[in-house]
Amino acid sequence: GRRSQGWKLHVSATPASAETVLARSLPVLLRGHSPFKFARTIDHVALLNARHTPRGHSGKFITVYPHTDEEAVRVAEALHLATLGHAGPRILSDQPYAPMSLVHYRYGAFVEERKISNDGLYAWTILDPDGNPVEDRRVGQYLPPSWVRCPFPQAGGNDSSRMTKKDDGVLVGDRFLTREAIRHSNKGGVYRAVDTHSGGDVVIKEARAHVAANEAGQDARDLLRAEARALRRIESLGVAPRLVALFEQSQHLFLVEDLVPGMPLRESVPEMLRHAGGGRHVADALDRKSTRLNSSHITIS
Repeated sequence: GRRSQGWKLHVSATPASAETVLARSLPVLLRGHSPFKFARTIDHVALLNARHTPRGHSGKFITVYPHTDEEAVRVAEALHLATLGHAGPRILSDQPYAPMSLVHYRYGAFVEERKISNDGLYAWTILDPDGNPVEDRRVGQYLPPSWVRCPFPQAGGNDSSRMTKKDDGVLVGDRFLTREAIRHSNKGGVYRAVDTHSGGDVVIKEARAHVAANEAGQDARDLLRAEARALRRIESLGVAPRLVALFEQSQHLFLVEDLVPGMPLRESVPEMLRHAGGGRHVADALDRKSTRLNSSHITIS
């Protein structure tokens, strides 16, 4: 019968590549006789890869439940060779089978067993060697249980080449020293950092490859490039942060802009509405916009 837990495989894809990835994977899967499932429509694939999909669940187009560890290794290698060179996002909860591979693996539950956690929420569980239930953590990081032995022949790929760890932070692009993450999402993080060339405070926006992709192959990186073009177009107006750098590392795109001190819009708007209503503030904002843009006409593409 089917195991209740073990090493499972995931294969990622984009809306543009899903049909080809499935066609190349099916012969491998049908020969292997291990149970598997896949997203049945392009819309489902798009939802799996959307920018705000939970990071522990994103990208998992095909899931395979191998009968044995030996079968897991054999099928992973065959799927890797069958899908090599096609597009798909990195699955953050898993370890890539090899650098740039669509095939990923993690140890987890094959049968959905859930229990109430200490905070009153349901959590998926697996059993430790003593038969005690422990949480099967599905987060945006590869976290295998301490007691399992990885059967796969190589350590897989990682993102270490794009960030260098320092004692006081993480160096991105050999220049920007990140101090904290402002936000994490499926499409990539937003970080507060220092420009080691100028000493100035900056914000770094990250776009992961093949996330929020459409059927034309455009993804989150294209949206970030469009933002960079917009910042360049309006730089002379002084109404937006200054673009500092735009660069790509390990398929991740990074946009760096000056940090503008002040209250975030999501906090300032409710604050305005709490004090004397929003009418006066809306009028002030429109007046400032009119003053700044009165003689300017800009087309952004």
